[in-house]
This record gives sequence, structure tokens and C-alpha cells, in this order.
Amino acid sequence: MDGTAFAAWPAPVTDRQRVRARWAAAAVAVVGFVGCALSLAAPPLRGLPMHPGQQLIHVSVAASYVAAGVVATVRRPQNVIGLLMAAVGLLWLVQDLGWIPAALPFTIAITYPQLYQPVLAHLALAFPSGRLPGSRERAVVTALYVWTLVSNVGYQLFDDPRASGCTGCQRNLLLVDSSAATSGVVSTVTTAISLVVAVATILLIVRHWGRATRAAQYVMSPVLWVVVPAALYIVTEQALGLWTAPATLQRAVYNYLPIGLAVLPIGFLVGLLRTRLAYADVAASAFELAGPVAPGRVREILARTLHDPDLELVYWSPSIESYVDLDGRPQDPANIPAGRSASPISGESGPLALLVVDDAVLQEPDLVRAVVAMTRLALENERLQAEVRSQLVQLRSATNRLVDAGRQARQRIERDLHDGAQQRLLALSIDLGRAQRRLGRDGDPELREFLGQASKDLQEAITELRELARGIHPMLLTQEGLGSALHALAERAPLPVAVAAPTQRFPEAVEFATYYLVSEAVTNAARHSDARQVVVRIQAEADWLEVEVVDDGVGGAEPARGRGAGLQSMRDRVTALGGVMTLASPAGAGTRINARLPCA
Repeated sequence: MDGTAFAAWPAPVTDRQRVRARWAAAAVAVVGFVGCALSLAAPPLRGLPMHPGQQLIHVSVAASYVAAGVVATVRRPQNVIGLLMAAVGLLWLVQDLGWIPAALPFTIAITYPQLYQPVLAHLALAFPSGRLPGSRERAVVTALYVWTLVSNVGYQLFDDPRASGCTGCQRNLLLVDSSAATSGVVSTVTTAISLVVAVATILLIVRHWGRATRAAQYVMSPVLWVVVPAALYIVTEQALGLWTAPATLQRAVYNYLPIGLAVLPIGFLVGLLRTRLAYADVAASAFELAGPVAPGRVREILARTLHDPDLELVYWSPSIESYVDLDGRPQDPANIPAGRSASPISGESGPLALLVVDDAVLQEPDLVRAVVAMTRLALENERLQAEVRSQLVQLRSATNRLVDAGRQARQRIERDLHDGAQQRLLALSIDLGRAQRRLGRDGDPELREFLGQASKDLQEAITELRELARGIHPMLLTQEGLGSALHALAERAPLPVAVAAPTQRFPEAVEFATYYLVSEAVTNAARHSDARQVVVRIQAEADWLEVEVVDDGVGGAEPARGRGAGLQSMRDRVTALGGVMTLASPAGAGTRINARLPCA
């Protein structure tokens, strides 16, 4: 698997995209400025009674969203979050169209004063990537748009504001039949449904933010501080359509509570732009990479700087043409979890590493490139270390396969001896016994003596064959485990052997290696050490099997002399499994063999 199997990081923003974004931001800014100016100027020009503070709060909602949208659009041309924020601000001013002395804008103003709400929900669910994360969110946003567009139309079919005493109101172009009772029923039903929809949408937004990844939550966190007053205003406004509240409460809700909406875009903007602060972390991290870098430190620096604790980093191994982790173990990054992206990092000589990050991190591709460029040299060093470890892993794997092949060969030989030669010898022993019985006591004495000696030699041959089979592969080790096999070994040993071993089972290769280590140590003690006894202690600790074999012989054992071939074979067998063996054999003080084998 080569690095080209994965998509590259998002391409840098082109000059054309930046120009288009700036033109769009300029157009939004002009429309927003004109709309806010007219919203401030219209009430005094028409002589409408409105407190300046109330009007300032009203206009500040639109101004804050438009301003935040302009900044976000220029800062992130590839992201629609800026345009959504600007759309919320402009649609907030739809209700001000009622101040224009004409029937069409007046009808639009009374029909769609809450058209900003589905766009606000769209903004909250798409933040910070600009994309709705799933089919549920897309369905909810689509339903919100449709409901907002059609819900209030039924009410306007029966409501005539001028018949209710509004002298400054224009004609309602949607009016079909002026009926206060019908319009009241329709208003109550649609307002109740809208309240349920608003609460359900807020709960969905909370669920969406709660399930966001930690990298996305880092961007979202500034919004959480200001979302409560905004949600309170939207829910309270819907609730007042169902119950008659005191005039003071209504004025507070409609005139002053929108200040919660005005501060919400600040949280959105801070969340989008706070990653700019990470550039300071890039500079600070450069000092950490100036000297020797501990293994895994590069991943920690990348995760900290990009605010993605779950960031993954694997390295390209030319020897196996795949990716490995820092310990050299092969990795398969083909299955990237949803919400994360992977892309190769290239070095001077080809693929270098693969970085898997949260999609929220990719909203700042320039920052990602800066961090990767800063760590490239350290990544190259870690890749070389991972390659060396990968070769060691391959060597160990090959050694394990050879050890396993040897073990299987010994098992096959033992089975063939047991089922073949040993069975034939037993059959021959039975035939000799029959011949002796048929000869009887009166038969030829010389023939009887010959048959007796042959039977005796045959029994000795069977015994020697059984011992040979046990040495090749003890059946008891496979059937009952290490503890039973070692106790049987101690019973057959030519000198006293004390065994302390657990009864639990261990991986087959570990049991065989331990058995043969103890068997070789006991044989050496009996043949070369003049030992009087041997003590075997075996203990399982965590993921390791600790083995100790001690004799009270003359000592002086060295792998390079005498019994060195057996000692070296023992060490090779332990090393092949990733274990460690040590030998202490001072002259005149016996021999101590310690081994530590992984048994996880």
C-alpha cells in the first residue's frame, strides 16, 4: 500500500478564491450597512414611538452577524460559515421591511419575521466545518426551512392588521378572508408546533456539540458561553405567542432579550479564529525540536499544536512497502473513522509518514502545513527509527516462524516414533513372548535363553525409544501443560530436581522454550557440574514468565566452552521469542540461569 492511496490535504486557497470571497464579503457588508442604517433611520422618519436603546439592540443583532460573517468569509474563503452568519444578520432585518410604506414589503415582514431561525440552526449544526454532519441534521434543517416558509402563511390568509386597529399598517396581500377567530386558532396551532420544533432543534444542537470530537469541541467551546441567552430568547419568543404575558415582560423579551443573539456571532467568530493562536505554539514547539527528540514526541507536539488529542502518526516502511507505527508494527490505515482524514507526508526520497487528524483541523490547512514543515526533520528521524524497528519485528516474526516450524517437525517425529517404530517394537515384543510360551519349559535351553535375551534387549530398545521421543517432544507438555511436564522431567532426572511451577497454561511456544531450557539445564548439571541437586522456579508476573534454574555444582559454565553449545541454544531459543536469558556461574559456586519470556 503506497501513500498515493490517500487524498492530500486541502489545497491552499487560490488567489481567485480569495478575490471572490472579498467581493462577496464587500457586497454583504454594503447590504448589511444599508439595512442597518435604514433600520435605525426609519422609525424616527416615520414618527414611530421607539426607545433609542431598544432600536440599537435590534440593529446590533444584525450588525454583529453581518460583521462576523464578513470577517469569517475573508478569513476562510472555502467555508460557508461566514455566509451563513451574514445571512442570519440580513434575515433578522426582514421584519423591518414593514416600515416601508408599500404592501409587498409589509406582507413579507409580517409573514417571515423569524426566517433567520432556520439559518441560525443550520449555522449551529454545520459549525465549524460548514457541512452538515449527517442525514439526520440535513433532514432537520430542511424541515426547518420548509416549516418556516409555510407555517405563517396560513395565519396571514385570515389576519387583517388594519381591521385590528393598526392605522400605519399596509395591506396584507395574502389576506383571503378576514376572520379573527380563524386566524387566532391557526396562530395558536402553528406557534405551539413552532415551540416544539424550536426546543427539539436546540436539543439536537446540544446533542451534536456533545458528540463532537475533542478537536471540534476546542473550536466550539467559545460558542457554548453565549448560546444559552440566544436559545432563551428564541424559546421565550415562541412561548409568548401561546400565553398572554404582562406588557412589561413582553417589552423585556421583544426589546431587550435579543442582546443574547447579538453576542452569539462573537462566539462563532472566536471559535473560527482562535486557531490563529496556534501559530504561536508552532514557534514555541520549534525550540523543543532543536535537540534530541524522544520517540513519540513529534506526535505529542503535533497533537498539542493542532488541538487534536486523538491525532495518529504512522511511518512509511520501504522494506515492506506499508505503514508501521513507532514500534515497527505494521498498520493498516485504510479504514479511517468517520470525521477524520488521512494524508501522506512526503520527504525528499518519497513517502515519509501518514497523518490522521480530525476534519475540524483541516479548516486551517495552512496551519497544518506549517506544523508539518516544522517537524519534517524530526519525522524523518522517527521514520528511520520505525524502519529499524520494523526490520526487527520482521526478523523476530521470521524467527518465530522457524521456531514454530521446528516445533511442528519435532511433534511430527515424536508422533511417527510413537505410532510407527514404537508400535512395531511392541508388536515384536508380544511375538517374542508368544514364542517363549510355546517353547515351554521342556524346550531347547539355548533357544529359551536366546529368546529371553532378545526380549530383554527389545524392552530396553523400547525404553530408549520412549526416552528419545520424550526428548524430541514430550506429549505430556501438549496435553497437560508446563507444570506437569516439568514434574515428569524431575522424576526421570538422574539427580534430585525440585520444581515450583504454576499449573496455568501459557502460549505453546513459551511452554516449549521453557521446557527445553529447563531440560538442557538439568542435563548440563548432571553431566558437567557434579551437582547434587537442581532447583527450578517458574513464576508468571504480568505479561512475563520468569524462569530460574539453580544447581549446586562446580560452576564455571560459559557459552564459549564445554557445554557452551547447549547454553547458546538455550539463549537463542529464548531470544527468538523476544525474551532475555542471563547466566551466572562463578567457579565453585554453582550455576544460576535466569530467563524472562513474554507470555501475553
